[in-house]
Amino acid sequence: MTRLPDSVFKYRTSKDLIRHETDTFLKPIGISIDGKIEVDIEGADFRIKTFIENERLAKANILKAVIIESIKICSTKTFIIPTVLSILSTKKLNKILDSFIRIGYKTVGENIFKDEHKTVFSNEFQFFMFMFLYSYGIEEEKADKVAELVAHLMEYDDAYRLRIQDLFSSIPEDTLQYPLKALKLASKLSLDRDVDFVSDKFVKAIRIAKYAFLIPKIKNAYLRALKDVDVQKLKLDDQDIYWCAYKDGYKFQGLTKEEQKQKGIEMGWKYPELIKRL
Repeated sequence: MTRLPDSVFKYRTSKDLIRHETDTFLKPIGISIDGKIEVDIEGADFRIKTFIENERLAKANILKAVIIESIKICSTKTFIIPTVLSILSTKKLNKILDSFIRIGYKTVGENIFKDEHKTVFSNEFQFFMFMFLYSYGIEEEKADKVAELVAHLMEYDDAYRLRIQDLFSSIPEDTLQYPLKALKLASKLSLDRDVDFVSDKFVKAIRIAKYAFLIPKIKNAYLRALKDVDVQKLKLDDQDIYWCAYKDGYKFQGLTKEEQKQKGIEMGWKYPELIKRL
C-alpha cells in the first residue's frame, strides 16, 4: 500500500511521542509458565510484566484520554449532580455505557489480550468491575465488555495500574468495607504521593465516586463485588515493587525511588544501572 511520507504531516506521530528510551535494553519477550507476557532486562532480578508495542499503546491512550476528559467535565460543579443522577438511572447508564463500548472496541478492540496472557491484577480488576456493574443492574454483556475495556487500559498503562495497586496495598482491607472512608484515604494518599497533574485526575474521579456512594444501591453493588474478589491479587507483589523503584513521579509505598531501591538492596535485590526510563 502506498504511504504518505511523514514530512507532510504537521504533528509528530503517536509512535514518536511515546517512544520508550528503554527499547535498546529489552531482551526477547517471553511467556511465563502461567502464560503471562513478560520481558527480560539484562541484570535485573525480575522480568517486566507485559509488553506493549508503541502503536498499540497510542490507541489505548486515545481511549484513556476520552475517559480522563469526561471525568474532568463530570466532576465540575455544573455537571456533577446531573452525572450522579444519570448514574442513578440504570436505564440511562446502560445507554451511556453503550456509547463507551462502541468507542472502546473501535479504538482498542483488536489489541485486547486473551485472559491467560493478562497480568493477575488486570484479570482480577476486570472481575471486580464486572461484578460491581452487574450487581448494580448493568446488563451482563455490557458489564463484561466495560470491565474488559477498563482492564485493558490497566494492562497497557502500568503507570496507572501500579498506582491503583499501591492504593489497594496501602488501604487496610477493613477500611475497604466502608467506601467513603476508603475514598477519603485514597484521595489523601494520591495527594501525598503523586505529582499534581496526576493526583488531580484521581481526585476528580474520587469526587464523583463520593457522591455516587451515597446511593445505597451503588454501595451494595460495591460491597458485593468486594466480597467476591481476591483483594490480594489487586495489591503490589515483589515483581511490581522491584520495578516501582524505576518509576518517576509517584512515591510507591510512601517511599522515594532511592528509598525503594535501598529497601530492595537490603532484601538482596540487584538493580541494573542501564535503564533510563520505564
